[in-house]
Amino acid sequence: MTTLDLIIRNAARDNSTVDIGVRGGVIVAIEPNLAAEAPEHDAAGKFVSPGLIESHFHLDKALIVDRVPLQPNRMVRDHMERTASVKHTFTLEDIYARAQATLEQCLLHGVTHMRTQIEVDPNVGLLGFEAIEQLRKDYAWAIDIQPCVFLQEGWTDVPGADENLVTCVKRGSPVIGGGIRYAMHSRFSGAGKHTSDGLNATPSLVAGVGYQLMPHLEFDARYVYERYEQPNGVDVEASHWGLGLTARY
Repeated sequence: MTTLDLIIRNAARDNSTVDIGVRGGVIVAIEPNLAAEAPEHDAAGKFVSPGLIESHFHLDKALIVDRVPLQPNRMVRDHMERTASVKHTFTLEDIYARAQATLEQCLLHGVTHMRTQIEVDPNVGLLGFEAIEQLRKDYAWAIDIQPCVFLQEGWTDVPGADENLVTCVKRGSPVIGGGIRYAMHSRFSGAGKHTSDGLNATPSLVAGVGYQLMPHLEFDARYVYERYEQPNGVDVEASHWGLGLTARY
């Protein structure tokens, strides 16, 4: 009789049920009445899915609705300003506790892979990065967390902002992200009405967010490489909003 690591009995498929055999973390058998020996779990006719992927999250800012000023008009786009007004209340322990509570809810709902954005603007510093790095290590047994550091308040016109990104890259951050509300700047090739300072440095943009990618990709790839990768001897991805639209250089 075949020996497996786990058998999930009575998993739903169409109008019947099947058994799922797992060995070495890989599904090796799907069939009715699987003849094998292993610890068993009865799915009781429920749907069985691989682990879910959460491609865009903000663990460092989770669960702050109780401290952000209320905006009754949901059409007003002032969420960045309202969030910025409470960042002075963030501490390492506070961020970790809020992120931990949120992450555990994600685990209970089947998430096993997550890319989370982490702000490293000077007004919050590296608190979020440090808290999420510890959380990532503490929950590595259950979930793969990929940190994506980015600047919410601005890129080149905020003293200390760029240096924070460099520090995170040196400390192992694999992804640099960007946002869409930065001051217009002509530092990069093609800067103008279709793009902005921060976005040019994070080139993974596609139709649907109202910005152009192709005219800037070659220059931007070189900038990310020369600024963040080459000096630090690492590979860095650049991503916009963690939508799975990642460019690797």
